[in-house]
Amino acid sequence: EKPKPRLNISIKGEAGPATVFISNLDTEASPEDVKTCFKQFGAIKACTLLYDHNGKASGHAEVTYSTKVAAEEAAAKLNNALADGRRLTVRLMPQTASQTQNLAPFAASALGASRKPRKHRRAGGRMDLD
Repeated sequence: EKPKPRLNISIKGEAGPATVFISNLDTEASPEDVKTCFKQFGAIKACTLLYDHNGKASGHAEVTYSTKVAAEEAAAKLNNALADGRRLTVRLMPQTASQTQNLAPFAASALGASRKPRKHRRAGGRMDLD
């Protein structure tokens, strides 16, 4: 008879990448603003601002870090922080198989300098930077 496992742990996806979802951002915040605030926790692969069906900023964003440790630290330290007079909610997003294979193909990458936004009509109301 085989011994029963003592622990049930998850190893797949623990290294990263990992994404945090941010709520209650000032609607005037740019991808560069968000990236500047969140880069203190680690290397950022993508920064996506979310927009409503009219193209207006929703006050939500997704930041994808190279490592899960960085995303966890950002969520732990910035959840409930005051930013521009607004209390942020920062949560680690569940990892999906598609995230590990193809990181947000329509992500608004704030990693490049002097890029201009281009709107894309797409479910989720994301704005991309070319």
